Amino acid sequence: MAGFERPLTVALAGGLLAAICVVSLIAQLGPPGAGGAAGTVIGGVVSVLVAVLVSWNFFHFALAIPIEVRIDEEGVVRFRSRLRTVTIPACDITSITTGAWFDPNRFQAVVRHKGGKLTLVNQFAGFRDFLAMLRELNPAVEIKGF
Repeated sequence: MAGFERPLTVALAGGLLAAICVVSLIAQLGPPGAGGAAGTVIGGVVSVLVAVLVSWNFFHFALAIPIEVRIDEEGVVRFRSRLRTVTIPACDITSITTGAWFDPNRFQAVVRHKGGKLTLVNQFAGFRDFLAMLRELNPAVEIKGF
């Protein structure tokens, strides 16, 4: 099934822009109560560390989200992201849900399986075909919110 490239690229660019804005704002204001050159240096170092941590978490999340889903002949589902490929037998998938309280627009889907869970963006071309094929391979799978 086809993935999506443009929305993720826009999200990565937006995250990078937000991180740069946060760093520049913190560098201009400085930490509260800090005085002198030492306070400025400490504020700058802390600002850079916070920006690096926020950026790392954002990019790791964005790069770990699957961009392609495939089901092979043996009934194995492969979720490929930019960082890795997660392989799950279709019989191990217990549920696919969307529309949680934090996601009223049903933008994310959570795939629960015997080994844990996997979050993916519900923007794949042919996603309903994937759900139908998964239902054929595993009639016990619970599908909610689609």
